[in-house]
Amino acid sequence: MTLLGFSHFFAQLILSDHLGGRDYTGHALDQIQGRGLTPTVVENTIQSGQKIPGKVPGTTAHYDPVNDVAVITDTTSGRVVTAAPGRIKQ
Repeated sequence: MTLLGFSHFFAQLILSDHLGGRDYTGHALDQIQGRGLTPTVVENTIQSGQKIPGKVPGTTAHYDPVNDVAVITDTTSGRVVTAAPGRIKQ
């Protein structure tokens, strides 16, 4: 089933901006879908990846070398701000 060209899974994300106990910004959802990432890979990067302070104060940068994915989260809330393939560009 699709909604405006989005899979049912991403339609649920866009309508709720919350998945598996984690919030996502609209920008993060756009980037995840547009770059072919999945929320599972994003969550794995947050849980298991290398962590360093983000270049923007109040953010944390996570990097998963196995999947070669970087995720930026709000340090206080854990909300995903953005995600991209490749290393963290600091």
